[in-house]
Amino acid sequence: MNIFQTKSYSGNSDAAILVKTSHQQIDKCMIGDFIIRINQEKIATLDEVAFQIIDLDESKGIYQKLLANLEDKNQKSKKSNKLFKSNP
Repeated sequence: MNIFQTKSYSGNSDAAILVKTSHQQIDKCMIGDFIIRINQEKIATLDEVAFQIIDLDESKGIYQKLLANLEDKNQKSKKSNKLFKSNP
């Protein structure tokens, strides 16, 4: 329906659709009730086809902690790799 700006991603993992809205009154339950077109003949609600609907603004703090932990692990891994490489 082109109500929201969307982006879709697919690849080696599950497909994802990101929906961005500035409407404060619309929550993930309401998004799930939206009717979507799957192909030329089939329509369904997003809840019927979505594995999960996640509010990224709601979980932004958790997401940022996950990123920080990942970056910390990467930094530790890089440091330990340098130690192994510098010792003959």
